[in-house]
Amino acid sequence: MTNILQTYSMAYITFTDGTTQEFKVKAAPSVVPHLTKEMKSSGFLTLWNDTDTLCIRADAIKQFSMRELTKE
Repeated sequence: MTNILQTYSMAYITFTDGTTQEFKVKAAPSVVPHLTKEMKSSGFLTLWNDTDTLCIRADAIKQFSMRELTKE
C-alpha cells in the first residue's frame, strides 16, 4: 500500500474590524496566489479541509497568510 502525503497549513485571517480567525487548510502555502486571484474575481476567500469549508467576503478581510503545519 502506498501512503500519499497530504499537506496541511494554518490560515491566519485578519478582518477589517481587527478580529482574527485561524483555519486549518488542506493545502500548502503555495496556494495563496491562487486564492488571492480567486478572491479578487469571486469576491470571497474560500478555504477547505477534509471536513469543513469556510467562505468569507473579500471586503471583510484586511490580510491573510498561511503557514505549513505538516505533511501527513
